[in-house]
Amino acid sequence: MKGKSQTAPKDIPANYPMGRCGFYCGCCPAYVNHECEGCVPAHQGGECFSRDCAERRGVEFCPRCPEFPCQALFQKPHATVLDRDWLLWWKKRKHSEA
Repeated sequence: MKGKSQTAPKDIPANYPMGRCGFYCGCCPAYVNHECEGCVPAHQGGECFSRDCAERRGVEFCPRCPEFPCQALFQKPHATVLDRDWLLWWKKRKHSEA
């Protein structure tokens, strides 16, 4: 996948069910069962590290941040629901294509 962008596509609709961390809400049982309206509307500032960080940095989702995956995702407890092994794979892939 040489030469391809490492960020999410820019044409994601505003109502797409994705949390600030990049997790697709559509595979969450609470979201599917209408018990949760999704990460962005359901959480307030201070409740979620990824949400707060993305908003501070002015990106819609963590994967759109140039530092993704950042060290905080590996060091802060509960910083993201994304799989640590996947984050390590993405980081290695990103650096190998740089």
